[in-house]
Amino acid sequence: MAKVSSSLLEMILRDVSAAGEQPWYPGQYVQATGVPRDALDACLDQLRLANLVQLTEWVQDHGQGYTLTPAGAEVLNNPRLLARLRAGGEVPRATGGTRLRASDPPSLREPGTAWDRGEIIRQALLDPGRPAVTQALLFANFVVFGIGLWLAIRHDVVSKFLSFGGDAVVNRIRDETGSLKLADLTVRHQWWRLLSYCFVHGGIIHLAMNMFVLYSIGSLVEKMWGAWRYLALYLISGMVGGVTQLLVNPNVGLVGASGALCGLLTSMAVWVRMNRDYLPPRLAQDWMRNILTNVMLIAFLSFLPGVSWAGHAGGGVAGILVAVPLNFSRFGQGAQRWLGAAGVAAVPLLAFGLLYQSLLGPRATLSLADPEVRQARAEYRPVLLTVDDLATQAYEKVARPILKGMVDPKADPKEASNAVEVFKDAQEKLDRGQAILARAAVEARNPAIGMHLEKAREFVEGWAKFYKEFARALDPVQNWTPERQEELREQYRVIREELYARVRESPLFKADAED
Repeated sequence: MAKVSSSLLEMILRDVSAAGEQPWYPGQYVQATGVPRDALDACLDQLRLANLVQLTEWVQDHGQGYTLTPAGAEVLNNPRLLARLRAGGEVPRATGGTRLRASDPPSLREPGTAWDRGEIIRQALLDPGRPAVTQALLFANFVVFGIGLWLAIRHDVVSKFLSFGGDAVVNRIRDETGSLKLADLTVRHQWWRLLSYCFVHGGIIHLAMNMFVLYSIGSLVEKMWGAWRYLALYLISGMVGGVTQLLVNPNVGLVGASGALCGLLTSMAVWVRMNRDYLPPRLAQDWMRNILTNVMLIAFLSFLPGVSWAGHAGGGVAGILVAVPLNFSRFGQGAQRWLGAAGVAAVPLLAFGLLYQSLLGPRATLSLADPEVRQARAEYRPVLLTVDDLATQAYEKVARPILKGMVDPKADPKEASNAVEVFKDAQEKLDRGQAILARAAVEARNPAIGMHLEKAREFVEGWAKFYKEFARALDPVQNWTPERQEELREQYRVIREELYARVRESPLFKADAED
C-alpha cells in the first residue's frame, strides 16, 4: 500500500463523517478540492482496509459512494486514536469494528446488487494475498522443463535442448514430457496432451519469455477472477489454442504456454470492459492501454518463424469467449449464473467437437482416388498380410491343436518345447511388423491414414500378445492349466472377431480394393 498523507486521511474521514447517512462521492470531492485522484484513492483504500469507511450502492454519474462505519466514528471521537492517525503512523484499530489487515483474506458478500459487485471488485484488487495458482503454474512449468533437461543430460543433448530448435532426440524428449502432435490424438488417443503441451517449452528462451509474462500478469488476473476461475481460463485457453493449431496445420508439433497466456490477456480486457463502471476511470484506461499494447506486441511476434500464430489467436479468442459467461456466472443472479457456467463449459466442448468433426470425422473415410492413400496401401498392406499369414500358420500348425485338446502339452513335453520356440519366433517377427506400422501411423500426414494404420498395428499387437502369453503358459509346461487354455481361446476370439474386423474393411487393407 502506498504511503499517504496523515492529514489527508483525517480530512477525508471527517468529510465522510460530515455527509452523515448520505453517501460521500470521491469524484465530487476531487472537483471541489482539486486533490489528485490517485492520492485520494490511496487514502480511501487504507481507510477501507482499516474498516473505517465502507462502500455504498454505486450510482450512475456519481460512482462509488462511501459512508462512515461505527469504527470510523470511534476513531474521530477518540483522542488517542486520532492522535495516532495525525502522527502519520498506522491507521489505528478501533474497538467498535474489526480492522482488516493486509494479510487477512477478503470477506466477500454474495453477488446480487451493484454495491455487492463493486465491493467484490475492489476487495479483489485490494487483497494482497498470495497468488497461489500463479505460483503453482510457474512451478509446474519449471518442473516439466527440469524433467526434460534431466533427460537431455542423460542423452547428451543439453545444448540442443536449451535452444529453440532440436533434433530427433530432443523432439522425443519433448514428446515424453507432453508435447502435442495430431498423431498423439488420432493414433495414441492421448487427449490429455491438449493440456500438457502448455507446460512444455522449446528451449530456455521460450520458457523464460512465457514465464516472465505469466509472472507479470498472473497475479493481477488471479485477483480479478479468483483462483478457480483463473485456472479454468488458463487451461481452456491453452486447450483451444492447441485445437486451433491442429486445425490450421495438423502436421506441426506444438509446445508452450503462449496460447494460455493470450487467453489470460484477453480475459483482462473483458473484465475491465464489463466492470469499468466500478473502477477508477484512470485505472481502467491505463489497463486497457497496456492490454492493447501487449496484444499488438503478441500479434507481431506471432508471425515470426517457429511461432504458432494459430495457437496465439485460438487462445486469445478462447479467453474472450470464456470471460464473458464467467463474468455473468460470478455477478449474475439466478438463471444468469447457471447460464454463465454452461457457457464456460461450452467453449472447450465446442472446440473438441470442431476438432473431431474436422480431422477425425469426415476424413476418417479414405478413398483410393487419393494418391496418398494408394501409396500407403502399396507400402503397408504387404506388411500386414505377411505378419498375419505368419501368425495364422503358427496358429494352425501348433496353437490350434493345443487349444482344441488334440495335443496335451503336459503329456508331450517335447511338443510343448517345440511350440514355445515357434511362438517366440513368431512373436519376434510380429513385433518387427508392429514397429513398422506404429512408426508409419505416427508419421502419416493424413490423420485418417494414421488411424487406419494404428488399427492394423493393434491387430498385429494382438497376435504378438497372444503368442507371448502362449509361450509363457507352456514354459515351463507346469504353467499349463485349463484356465490358461480358456484365456488363450478368448484372446484368439478377440483377434479374429474384433481386431481383424477393424482392418478388413479398410481401403488400405481390403482384399477386393482396386490396386
